[in-house]
Amino acid sequence: MGNPKAMDTAVIFNPVPGPPMGKQPHLSFRYWLKGTDTLRVQIYSLTNGYHRQLYLTGLTQGRWESGTVDMTAARRPDGSGGPLSEHERIDDIQFYVEPTAEVLIDDVVLYDAAQANEKRPFPQHIHFTSTFDSGTYGKHWIGNFEVIPDKGYFWRAARSVDHDGTPWIRLNLRGERTMGATTRLFFRYRLSGADSLEVVLVNRTAHRDHVVSLRRCL
Repeated sequence: MGNPKAMDTAVIFNPVPGPPMGKQPHLSFRYWLKGTDTLRVQIYSLTNGYHRQLYLTGLTQGRWESGTVDMTAARRPDGSGGPLSEHERIDDIQFYVEPTAEVLIDDVVLYDAAQANEKRPFPQHIHFTSTFDSGTYGKHWIGNFEVIPDKGYFWRAARSVDHDGTPWIRLNLRGERTMGATTRLFFRYRLSGADSLEVVLVNRTAHRDHVVSLRRCL
């Protein structure tokens, strides 16, 4: 709905392969601005085929700052389209400033806001995240497992395969990642035929395995 001839300075991310949204989609990111105190945050709906946007004003310039926005507040330029809704798939996350300005963007996290009774703090840095609801095995998700439909928390999930007589899921993180002083792993699981689960974080360079055993899993 904007002017097709207008020029902007922008940072645009394509979060292939089109993740589905939850009930309370929020966007967290770090930004650095020069030449403007206004940032337009825009998101493209693959489901509906149009953009929604919102404007952040009065922002600090010349230093890194953190921002978090409730993406259900974003609308089409004329106010139509309604809020970003659960299960709606998105394709682009976009940050716009004036043509003469400059913007740097880092640490972008699109997530579903926690419930009111959540006690855990929001992660300071996210090293890796995966959802199997979209994308294909071997291209977007690499490792040893099967992607099965209609069995996941939302849509699809990774299912274990046999490895020398033991069921396992091996997920390749696409290269080494530097962990922090306190590293936590969150995942959803459905277990059958056993009441224990072993989680292993492998460092191939240092030849070290970090193992955590979960017992009496229901």
